[in-house]
Amino acid sequence: MRLKGQVALVTGGSRGIGKAIVQRFAKEGATVAFTYHHSKKSAEAVLESITRDGGKGAIWKCDVAKRNEVQTFVESAVKRFGRLDILVNNAGTVKPVNDLDATETLWDDMLAIHLKGVYFGIQSAVPFMKRNGKIINVSSAAAIKGTQVSLPYAAAKAGVILLTKQLSRTLGEKGITINAIAPGPIETDLLKSFGAPGRREEWIRDIPLHRLGQPDDIANIALFLASQESGFITGQTLIADGGRR
Repeated sequence: MRLKGQVALVTGGSRGIGKAIVQRFAKEGATVAFTYHHSKKSAEAVLESITRDGGKGAIWKCDVAKRNEVQTFVESAVKRFGRLDILVNNAGTVKPVNDLDATETLWDDMLAIHLKGVYFGIQSAVPFMKRNGKIINVSSAAAIKGTQVSLPYAAAKAGVILLTKQLSRTLGEKGITINAIAPGPIETDLLKSFGAPGRREEWIRDIPLHRLGQPDDIANIALFLASQESGFITGQTLIADGGRR
């Protein structure tokens, strides 16, 4: 129960990595408010799973690319639960595209969701956070190593790493830590949606551990960064890709 009595906000908590983080935080005693964008049914199923196990939480519909919706989510959650200890900026999507075929619309979407959305979450949450607050941004190993899937996605996720480093000084003065996680290939529905035949096996061949990551692998890292055990770590990006070359 490392997060007992704390309130955590998680964007994009209805599936994949976000779902695993919501469930793990709730199991560790946190009240978890989380967002979904399209699938209310999936979000309700996640909420039911944590309440069935004795946890507490709530769901909000939110497009993280829109500042007013992010601000409404944060303010509403704080009003309902009375405090804010942890923020996880996880919401995201990937649209496969060849490097030189990315449209202006795709660039705008990827930057708005993955970079501006993270900033809006932090900007909205910090006024409610006290010392020892925790912010965790989900970036991607693609931000460091590049990707064959989507250049705009990788570039936006690289921005998250810089944002994390930049804000560590500003937030450090408030006693708030901010760190990022950069997952490699994680076995989620999102990964399957753009995996061409044989690509899964190709990824596994490139990973020394000879397996894809699981959402719980990332949730475990998020738990560490959300706990006081990580109290002297800030501005860092933890790569979790199984040692992928």
